[in-house]
Amino acid sequence: MKSLFEIILMIILWSSIVFSQILKIDSDIKAIFLPQGYVLESISGYGYSNATKLSISNIASGNPASLLDIQKLSLGFSIQLDSDIKEAWLAQIGHKRIDNDLPQSFGIIIPIWKFKIGYGFNQKYNTELIWEKMELTTVSQPEGTGEYFIPIRKTYVTTNSIIASYALYHDKTVLSIGAQYSRNKLYHIQQIWHSNLNHNDKKDSWLIGFRYDKPTKYQIGLFFEKGLAFKKLSQINNSIEQDTLFELIANISDQFYIVGNLPDKIHLGNTYNISQEIQFVGNSTYIFWNQISDNSKDQIEFSGSIIYRLNSTATLSAGFHHTNRRYNEDSLFNSETSLKAIYLIGGLILNFRIVDIELIIADSHMLSGDLRKQTIGKLGFGIHL
Repeated sequence: MKSLFEIILMIILWSSIVFSQILKIDSDIKAIFLPQGYVLESISGYGYSNATKLSISNIASGNPASLLDIQKLSLGFSIQLDSDIKEAWLAQIGHKRIDNDLPQSFGIIIPIWKFKIGYGFNQKYNTELIWEKMELTTVSQPEGTGEYFIPIRKTYVTTNSIIASYALYHDKTVLSIGAQYSRNKLYHIQQIWHSNLNHNDKKDSWLIGFRYDKPTKYQIGLFFEKGLAFKKLSQINNSIEQDTLFELIANISDQFYIVGNLPDKIHLGNTYNISQEIQFVGNSTYIFWNQISDNSKDQIEFSGSIIYRLNSTATLSAGFHHTNRRYNEDSLFNSETSLKAIYLIGGLILNFRIVDIELIIADSHMLSGDLRKQTIGKLGFGIHL
């Protein structure tokens, strides 16, 4: 049987994670912190590729200079499903993807001679924390009232982008220059019993990229992605009875700054044509995590895939993507492997005249840390008019 003191401590622990992570007056609520919530935006029928190979549906999550490949008016979209991770963080907190009624991505491209312009939509971050249910406790009933509730915490970031590129042709080579302007929106929803928070914020960002092609031989792509820094004051709404121990938490502060930071990234990749039927695609990304958190280490992600064209209708791919979020010595996550993930990725692209269909599956159960084991399925469609 828990003492009143133990119950209060438990409530403080859970409430601090739900509402502020660091319990103090006027503290910030970190809306974006779970590594598993960062969407693998760039998986496609080509594997994990964003610097040189892009599907029409993925144009908002890659090198804008790769609009070079689109020769006709084209549009596409994708949907994505991720399996839940029952334990993804401290205190057995889990992760699951939300709002699957939204597409993962959407894109439309209009070619105008050497220019390409387009619009893209993309989900960058998507998570709902999975909690165990908690029993309501009051001062008069410190052992529990028999009433249970489950805290709610949902966060996702969507991006709407305008994209443009221009190609320079010279002596059987091509240099494409691309830029992207994005309006990003953060949605953050929290509820703990009768306290709730419904928050949104907007911030702009940009990308600039280059791609150098030697047709039939290789392509090299490089682009810079500017990070995001959301910060906006928000109000927590409370309707809590005076007898409830949650009043101890709710009355600390009912206004918080909701903070959500995404780091700058530099992406480098290449596509090498081994033969007319086989290509190798490689990508690496340097992520400046330390710029948004002193307790985070900068990170390099890398991926590779082999693409094999079976015939004019079907193309297969097989590859991997490696990521490992790491923290400094004083972090509770000081293991080098607990947040490591290696996704094995398989893709199939089917071409039917003006229609493309992509089927992708990525799985990290075999080679990843315990907190990163999941399966991702993605379905993409493209139309070229």
